[in-house]
Amino acid sequence: FFRSAMPIDHPVQGLLDELRQCRSSWALKACVKRLQEFHVQRLPPKVCVQIMSGLTKAGGPQYALQWFCSARESGVVVDVFMYNAAINACAKSKKWCEALQLMEDMQAQGIPADTITYNAAIS
Repeated sequence: FFRSAMPIDHPVQGLLDELRQCRSSWALKACVKRLQEFHVQRLPPKVCVQIMSGLTKAGGPQYALQWFCSARESGVVVDVFMYNAAINACAKSKKWCEALQLMEDMQAQGIPADTITYNAAIS
């Protein structure tokens, strides 16, 4: 998580703090439910990456992938950092075909993969 990516009083900050503390599937589901209250298209891409990383680290990579799909469908400009977070979520949930598909999508959109992309894909 990169705290400097958003102001300390940003409404999502409290939720990111809760994600860091998630120790049960119930707590994770409660965070996911609260996340649904936020409009993904109104959040800066860096915040979307923080959310996706938090969900994956809290044991919910499937929720991170849902967030990524929702962001794309909502018109959020998806960058290498969001793709990396999504590919990492695929790796954590052992969805190798989806990870490769995301890498192909990146290439098709002219977004160059970086070291983090490749490390996530082979992890």
